Amino acid sequence: MEGNPFSVSLFYGKSVKSVFSTKLNEFVKTLNSYVETADGQWTIKGFIDVYRKVYTISSDTKIVSKLLEIHLFPRLMTLAEENDYTLVSAEKQNYYSDISFISENEEYKFALDFKRRRYKSRCSARLTKERTLKMKVLIPPIKCQGIKSKLVPWIAETLQWNAAGIWIEPFMGSGVVGFNLKPRRALFCDTNPHLILFYQGINSGAITPIVVREFLESEGTQLAKHGADHYYEVRKRFNTENSPLDFLFLNRACFNGLIRFNRKGEFNVPFGHKPERFSKAYITKIVNQVEWVAKRASLSDWTFLPQDFRVTLSCATETDFIYCDPPYAGRHTDYFNTWNETHEKSLYEGLKTTKAQFILSTWHSNEHRENPAIPKLWSEFNVLTREHFYHVGAKESNRKPMLEALITNFKPAAPMPRKNIDELNNYAADALQLKFIRQKQQLTYSQKNFPPEERK
Repeated sequence: MEGNPFSVSLFYGKSVKSVFSTKLNEFVKTLNSYVETADGQWTIKGFIDVYRKVYTISSDTKIVSKLLEIHLFPRLMTLAEENDYTLVSAEKQNYYSDISFISENEEYKFALDFKRRRYKSRCSARLTKERTLKMKVLIPPIKCQGIKSKLVPWIAETLQWNAAGIWIEPFMGSGVVGFNLKPRRALFCDTNPHLILFYQGINSGAITPIVVREFLESEGTQLAKHGADHYYEVRKRFNTENSPLDFLFLNRACFNGLIRFNRKGEFNVPFGHKPERFSKAYITKIVNQVEWVAKRASLSDWTFLPQDFRVTLSCATETDFIYCDPPYAGRHTDYFNTWNETHEKSLYEGLKTTKAQFILSTWHSNEHRENPAIPKLWSEFNVLTREHFYHVGAKESNRKPMLEALITNFKPAAPMPRKNIDELNNYAADALQLKFIRQKQQLTYSQKNFPPEERK
């Protein structure tokens, strides 16, 4: 199943996976008499061609599976229609899967394969678990350092909430977690007023995909012609007029996608040295990101407010759920305001006294040091860890792996079983890059510490 397996549980108390699994298992139990006789033989014995030649079924798995698919298709169509799914067959032979059940908005997809051996209910249960691991995470239009896009499936697995109240984010940042979990009611807050103003524009309909496309095409043309001069002209205009569309442009054209402001509250990130940045494909990518956020906001009751996290936390009730992704204490920050130990202590006090359940994202350790706030403040709560690789830094050597932590005031559910260590971390590509960097570091070390005649 692609998409967020917890989104419906936020509405109805049961996940899409469990509902579909139950109905599929019940459906499978009705098929025995349809596909086999009382003595265990297939009800289909073969097929006939246009010349009236009869061919019996061989033991070939592909042939049996395909015939089963054809034979059961009317029944599967009925199952799909009764549960508001569309049935889609594989485009070509050997394509996975044989058949897919797709929801009306295409957010949920269940894959179904036909096997010669009859697994019965065990087959359908395994199918839904394997598909759940492949949660599709969509990326919002505003880039932020430390975005949690690759951690969303982990957060979704950890989450336990029946959606009786409001999803609350005191540190909205990119919004990638809440946007992908799709709560029916949500309060997204941040101290960066420009970030909030942008999403308020999407929420109100003032910023639409068409508006964004026209704006980026116009400004992208000027950037291609004038390069850095145009970038700094837009930056000056933004610091005077605070246009949310200018904010989007700067976020995508500046160096390394940074969001940084000086003490006067002025955006001060330099040009990213890519005058051809806004190609047709890149603009379409951003427009699509705006579109999916706009669609989800229009179907939900979402509020965006520029306010301090302490004010936001004070609004939470016992039926709400709080997700916190604050700037990391002791590390770089791209938020509108600074973050220090005093802020961390205030956050701890707010979360300790809240009646709502919460998940706090923070860093646990890296190769050089550990987060001192965890033993000092957060050790009384549940602490989960997972390695993550951040693609931040101008130089490859500055892009370091980090052990991420999720801190909760509730006992997390047991993690789903995974096939191997890459799936455990969910980031095989990052693991390969990390391995490559470590090999380079070891090579550099050996070259520094051994004379030329000993190097091999």
